[in-house]
Amino acid sequence: MSKKNSSLFCPKCGKTSGNFIQGFCQDCFLEDHDLISIESRLPVEYCTRCLRLKFRGRWVTQTETVLQDLVKGHLKIKQIVEPEIFIELNPLGSGETQTRITVSGILNEEKIRIEKAILLIPKKDHCNACNKMASGYFESILQVRWKEREKGEKIQKKMEDFIKDYLDRESEKDPMSFIAKKSITEYGLDYFLGSKQAARKLSRVLVETFQGELVTSFKLHTQIKNEVKKRLTYCVRI
Repeated sequence: MSKKNSSLFCPKCGKTSGNFIQGFCQDCFLEDHDLISIESRLPVEYCTRCLRLKFRGRWVTQTETVLQDLVKGHLKIKQIVEPEIFIELNPLGSGETQTRITVSGILNEEKIRIEKAILLIPKKDHCNACNKMASGYFESILQVRWKEREKGEKIQKKMEDFIKDYLDRESEKDPMSFIAKKSITEYGLDYFLGSKQAARKLSRVLVETFQGELVTSFKLHTQIKNEVKKRLTYCVRI
């Protein structure tokens, strides 16, 4: 138990005052007991194409909060009651991130504060979505067809910007919401999309926004054992 008693003597440094834990002054006790532990050089997997980080088995957008949570996930704390964790990130020019971890809490009825410095080391990788995009993979086709060609030519640029902005926002939640291929024809626009969910949602948004009509069709893509996979085409007439 920690004690404040001037009659005590720290056998390591000779200190006779202050907080004592198990017969040693608090400073010497903390030096000899690894109450917080983490790799000094912590690898952080990131995709070189989209820059997302691999976090808890998923590829997520890189933010300061995600990096802090990643560090907390690797941090091990022993004996400290009600620990509070503060993490300061300082990116370096080398791509590494200098990280200072501060843990405050209670040990043997005394308040303590421990600091530890580590480096976050970037580890290059490719996420599943980017690998599929690079291979030309797509799950659905979104077709935009003009009812009147002249009217379509006038709104084509607006339509392209709308679709791009929508998919950019959607990709924050669904990394597969990428455009694998795009083509412009005299009849309208064709988008080959990595996510069938994004294609379905986008087609409905286009119908509501531009007062269009939706026709859905499909082709058999693959069949593995008893599972049939279909490739859907969403045609929006505007």
